[in-house]
Amino acid sequence: MGMTIKDIAKKCGVGVSTVSRALNNHPDINPETKKMILKTVEESNFVPNNSARNLKRTDSKSIAILVKEIDNPFFATMMRVMEKKIRRQKYSFFIQHMGKDQDEVDTALELIKEKKLRGIIFLGGDFRKNKERIAKIKVPFVVSTAAFDKLPEKCIASYVSIDDRAESRKIVDYLCETGHKKDCNPCLG
Repeated sequence: MGMTIKDIAKKCGVGVSTVSRALNNHPDINPETKKMILKTVEESNFVPNNSARNLKRTDSKSIAILVKEIDNPFFATMMRVMEKKIRRQKYSFFIQHMGKDQDEVDTALELIKEKKLRGIIFLGGDFRKNKERIAKIKVPFVVSTAAFDKLPEKCIASYVSIDDRAESRKIVDYLCETGHKKDCNPCLG
Protein backbone atom coordinates (compact mmCIF):
# COMPACT_ATOMS: atom_id res chain seq x y z
CA MET A 1 0.00 0.00 0.00
CA GLY A 2 1.24 3.50 -0.85
CA MET A 3 1.94 6.36 1.49
CA THR A 4 -0.90 8.17 3.20
CA ILE A 5 -1.23 11.81 4.11
CA LYS A 6 -0.43 10.78 7.71
CA ASP A 7 2.85 9.20 6.54
CA ILE A 8 3.80 12.41 4.72
CA ALA A 9 2.96 14.49 7.81
CA LYS A 10 5.05 12.22 10.06
CA LYS A 11 7.99 12.25 7.62
CA CYS A 12 7.89 16.07 7.46
CA GLY A 13 7.28 16.58 11.18
CA VAL A 14 4.06 18.52 10.63
CA GLY A 15 0.35 17.92 11.14
CA VAL A 16 -1.97 16.31 8.62
CA SER A 17 -3.82 19.62 8.19
CA THR A 18 -0.53 21.33 7.20
CA VAL A 19 0.08 18.68 4.53
CA SER A 20 -3.49 19.15 3.35
CA ARG A 21 -2.98 22.92 3.06
CA ALA A 22 0.20 22.38 1.03
CA LEU A 23 -1.51 19.90 -1.32
CA ASN A 24 -4.52 22.17 -1.80
CA ASN A 25 -2.38 25.27 -2.39
CA HIS A 26 -3.92 27.03 0.61
CA PRO A 27 -2.43 30.48 1.28
CA ASP A 28 -2.24 29.91 5.06
CA ILE A 29 1.05 27.97 5.07
CA ASN A 30 4.68 28.96 5.40
CA PRO A 31 6.28 28.88 1.92
CA GLU A 32 9.32 26.92 3.16
CA THR A 33 7.11 24.33 4.87
CA LYS A 34 5.00 24.02 1.75
CA LYS A 35 8.11 23.54 -0.39
CA MET A 36 9.43 20.81 1.96
CA ILE A 37 6.07 18.98 1.96
CA LEU A 38 5.70 19.11 -1.83
CA LYS A 39 9.26 17.83 -2.24
CA THR A 40 8.52 14.92 0.12
CA VAL A 41 5.26 14.21 -1.73
CA GLU A 42 7.11 14.10 -5.05
CA GLU A 43 9.95 11.92 -3.75
CA SER A 44 7.47 9.51 -2.13
CA ASN A 45 5.27 9.27 -5.25
CA PHE A 46 2.34 10.11 -3.00
CA VAL A 47 -1.03 10.28 -4.73
CA PRO A 48 -3.85 11.89 -2.73
CA ASN A 49 -6.87 9.65 -2.20
CA ASN A 50 -9.71 11.53 -3.90
CA SER A 51 -12.34 9.43 -2.17
CA ALA A 52 -10.98 10.49 1.20
CA ARG A 53 -10.68 14.11 0.06
CA ASN A 54 -14.27 14.15 -1.13
CA LEU A 55 -15.54 12.97 2.25
CA LYS A 56 -14.36 16.25 3.75
CA ARG A 57 -15.42 18.47 0.87
CA THR A 58 -18.87 19.81 0.28
CA ASP A 59 -18.31 19.40 -3.45
CA SER A 60 -15.75 17.94 -5.82
CA LYS A 61 -14.34 18.77 -9.21
CA SER A 62 -16.25 15.91 -10.81
CA ILE A 63 -18.67 15.81 -13.68
CA ALA A 64 -20.87 12.85 -14.55
CA ILE A 65 -21.76 11.88 -18.09
CA LEU A 66 -25.00 9.88 -17.99
CA VAL A 67 -25.41 7.84 -21.16
CA LYS A 68 -28.72 6.25 -22.11
CA GLU A 69 -27.55 4.45 -25.26
CA ILE A 70 -23.88 3.65 -24.68
CA ASP A 71 -23.61 1.61 -27.90
CA ASN A 72 -24.52 4.65 -30.01
CA PRO A 73 -21.35 5.39 -32.06
CA PHE A 74 -22.21 9.09 -32.13
CA PHE A 75 -22.02 9.19 -28.32
CA ALA A 76 -18.60 7.48 -28.32
CA THR A 77 -17.18 10.32 -30.40
CA MET A 78 -18.88 12.93 -28.22
CA MET A 79 -17.50 11.34 -25.04
CA ARG A 80 -13.92 11.45 -26.37
CA VAL A 81 -14.26 15.17 -27.12
CA MET A 82 -15.89 15.83 -23.74
CA GLU A 83 -13.15 13.92 -21.94
CA LYS A 84 -10.45 16.15 -23.47
CA LYS A 85 -12.30 19.34 -22.59
CA ILE A 86 -13.17 18.23 -19.05
CA ARG A 87 -9.60 17.12 -18.30
CA ARG A 88 -8.22 20.36 -19.73
CA GLN A 89 -10.24 22.21 -17.08
CA LYS A 90 -8.70 19.97 -14.37
CA TYR A 91 -11.98 18.23 -13.61
CA SER A 92 -12.44 14.52 -13.18
CA PHE A 93 -15.37 12.74 -14.73
CA PHE A 94 -17.01 9.39 -14.93
CA ILE A 95 -19.42 7.77 -17.30
CA GLN A 96 -22.61 6.24 -15.93
CA HIS A 97 -24.44 3.90 -18.29
CA MET A 98 -28.20 3.79 -17.82
CA GLY A 99 -30.46 0.99 -18.94
CA LYS A 100 -33.35 1.68 -21.28
CA ASP A 101 -35.86 1.65 -18.42
CA GLN A 102 -33.70 3.53 -15.92
CA ASP A 103 -34.86 7.05 -15.03
CA GLU A 104 -32.31 9.75 -15.90
CA VAL A 105 -33.43 12.23 -13.26
CA ASP A 106 -33.49 9.66 -10.43
CA THR A 107 -29.99 8.54 -11.42
CA ALA A 108 -28.74 12.14 -11.53
CA LEU A 109 -30.21 13.04 -8.14
CA GLU A 110 -28.65 9.97 -6.55
CA LEU A 111 -25.22 10.67 -8.07
CA ILE A 112 -25.29 14.32 -7.01
CA LYS A 113 -25.70 13.24 -3.38
CA GLU A 114 -23.28 10.35 -3.59
CA LYS A 115 -20.46 11.94 -5.61
CA LYS A 116 -20.91 15.65 -4.78
CA LEU A 117 -20.90 16.51 -8.47
CA ARG A 118 -20.22 19.92 -9.99
CA GLY A 119 -22.19 19.14 -13.14
CA ILE A 120 -23.92 16.55 -15.28
CA ILE A 121 -24.05 15.89 -19.00
CA PHE A 122 -26.95 13.77 -20.22
CA LEU A 123 -26.46 11.87 -23.49
CA GLY A 124 -29.75 10.46 -24.70
CA GLY A 125 -32.90 10.01 -22.71
CA ASP A 126 -36.41 11.38 -22.54
CA PHE A 127 -37.03 14.33 -20.25
CA ARG A 128 -40.56 15.32 -21.24
CA LYS A 129 -42.17 13.46 -18.34
CA ASN A 130 -39.70 14.75 -15.74
CA LYS A 131 -40.06 18.54 -15.90
CA GLU A 132 -41.07 18.94 -12.25
CA ARG A 133 -38.36 16.62 -10.95
CA ILE A 134 -35.70 18.23 -13.15
CA ALA A 135 -36.02 21.33 -10.95
CA LYS A 136 -34.55 19.23 -8.10
CA ILE A 137 -31.21 19.00 -9.93
CA LYS A 138 -29.20 21.70 -8.16
CA VAL A 139 -26.01 21.51 -10.22
CA PRO A 140 -25.48 22.81 -13.76
CA PHE A 141 -26.42 20.29 -16.42
CA VAL A 142 -26.54 19.91 -20.18
CA VAL A 143 -28.99 17.69 -22.01
CA SER A 144 -27.78 16.52 -25.38
CA THR A 145 -30.12 15.14 -28.04
CA ALA A 146 -33.28 16.27 -26.24
CA ALA A 147 -35.08 19.60 -26.22
CA PHE A 148 -37.24 21.38 -23.68
CA ASP A 149 -40.14 23.68 -24.41
CA LYS A 150 -39.40 25.46 -21.17
CA LEU A 151 -37.00 24.56 -18.38
CA PRO A 152 -37.99 25.05 -14.74
CA GLU A 153 -37.08 28.56 -13.61
CA LYS A 154 -34.22 27.80 -11.20
CA CYS A 155 -32.41 25.27 -13.39
CA ILE A 156 -28.85 26.01 -14.43
CA ALA A 157 -29.15 24.11 -17.66
CA SER A 158 -28.72 24.02 -21.41
CA TYR A 159 -29.68 21.62 -24.10
CA VAL A 160 -28.41 20.71 -27.54
CA SER A 161 -30.75 19.02 -29.99
CA ILE A 162 -32.19 19.01 -33.46
CA ASP A 163 -35.78 18.87 -34.63
CA ASP A 164 -35.90 15.25 -35.80
CA ARG A 165 -39.14 15.70 -37.77
CA ALA A 166 -37.98 18.82 -39.60
CA GLU A 167 -34.62 17.26 -40.46
CA SER A 168 -36.29 14.03 -41.61
CA ARG A 169 -38.56 16.09 -43.87
CA LYS A 170 -35.49 17.77 -45.38
CA ILE A 171 -33.94 14.37 -46.12
CA VAL A 172 -37.12 13.09 -47.77
CA ASP A 173 -37.49 16.29 -49.81
CA TYR A 174 -33.88 16.05 -50.95
CA LEU A 175 -34.23 12.39 -51.96
CA CYS A 176 -37.44 13.12 -53.87
CA GLU A 177 -35.90 16.13 -55.65
CA THR A 178 -32.88 14.09 -56.73
CA GLY A 179 -34.96 11.31 -58.27
CA HIS A 180 -35.07 8.81 -55.43
CA LYS A 181 -38.85 8.82 -54.86
CA LYS A 182 -39.06 5.04 -54.55
CA ASP A 183 -36.60 5.21 -51.63
CA CYS A 184 -38.92 7.69 -49.91
CA ASN A 185 -42.15 5.66 -50.09
CA PRO A 186 -41.90 4.30 -46.52
CA CYS A 187 -41.29 7.87 -45.32
CA LEU A 188 -44.19 9.33 -47.28
CA GLY A 189 -46.76 6.72 -46.26
